[in-house]
Amino acid sequence: MNGTLSGARMRKELGKQLPAHRITVSDSGRFVQVEADSAQDVSFVVTYAARDQAPVFPVPAVGTIPAVDGWHIRLSLSRLSTITDFSPDSGLVCVQCGTSMDHLADWLAEKGFALGVSPEQSEHMELWEFMLSNASASFGPRFGFKRDQVLAMSAVLPDGRTFRNSVSPARSTGPDFSRPLLHAGGRFGLPLDLYLKIHALPAQRVFLTFAVKDLAAALERAWDVAAAATPEFIEVGRNRYASPGLPERFALVELWGEGKTLAVRKELVRKRFGDVATPSDVPYEVLLAFEQTYNFAPGQTRRVTLSRDSLRRITKDIVSSRGSPSRLRVRGFVEGMVGVTADCGDAEECALLPPDEAEGRASTGSSRLLESAADALDRSEVFTRIPELWRAQP
Repeated sequence: MNGTLSGARMRKELGKQLPAHRITVSDSGRFVQVEADSAQDVSFVVTYAARDQAPVFPVPAVGTIPAVDGWHIRLSLSRLSTITDFSPDSGLVCVQCGTSMDHLADWLAEKGFALGVSPEQSEHMELWEFMLSNASASFGPRFGFKRDQVLAMSAVLPDGRTFRNSVSPARSTGPDFSRPLLHAGGRFGLPLDLYLKIHALPAQRVFLTFAVKDLAAALERAWDVAAAATPEFIEVGRNRYASPGLPERFALVELWGEGKTLAVRKELVRKRFGDVATPSDVPYEVLLAFEQTYNFAPGQTRRVTLSRDSLRRITKDIVSSRGSPSRLRVRGFVEGMVGVTADCGDAEECALLPPDEAEGRASTGSSRLLESAADALDRSEVFTRIPELWRAQP
């Protein structure tokens, strides 16, 4: 960090290209906030920041900018909120990264489409924040993880240069660098826009609920359900403080489709769960609000992505231990990975969950290649603290 930075100096330098009304100086907070209006604005700000060694923090909707010892730049992307391309036949949409997730969901719904994932913490989260952070999402076997939805992207690199890859098949264009850029939490680049997969809304959405007898057995059976029926969403959970009439241990499965194919998938779900889960008569309107029964509280909730082997190793502790979490949700069951959310009453309960394993999914040839180029891309340390924006978040 450059010790000679000051608000006046930063305003002067940034004002060479940006209008004054989009630059705000906070002497008490020792930061300059910039409202970016274009990709060129973002590139200009980051180029200046790299030259003068000024840390850059994109302004999050949900996360919190950490304490910074010295002057820094806060970069708002909320004005970059245009949907620039929509191709229903190809099943893709290009979205600027300042777009809020709720606006994107509403816009797609009006067109008869939906994303395969959605934030579970806040629909007001902006697209860049959702994709870069460890914020968990509803996801399942059919659509995959949230970063699997990205077909192509443009981003500004830590030295201010812009990067863009193609929606063409990877085999025709070389390694796909968008995935490691996203998995790095922004360290190697800040997204500007993303091409995302979209899916036509189904003729029917069927919600199946089950009261679970044996939570450990249900977790194992859920893998069979995922493989056999490929549900859009599936989760298994426990809530020791469930309201009267709601099962303490349960499984939820959502299926999209119609006709005979949908009926076959429903029967597959029931058969694969077998005797460890009994169909429940939870009313439909209660099912839609089922998320509320978890009551996961900020500050005492831990979310991690784990492999099937890791989940199996800790199942006994999280299911039967006296000090195990009272509220637990396991969802996803995608490519041998699950998302686990636990309500931790204390540090001992949180310690039952191992470290997050999501970044392990990015250990491909392209991510290793990008890591080897870290010195060239990252020497300014402009973006190295971006992941800290969400460290205190549930």
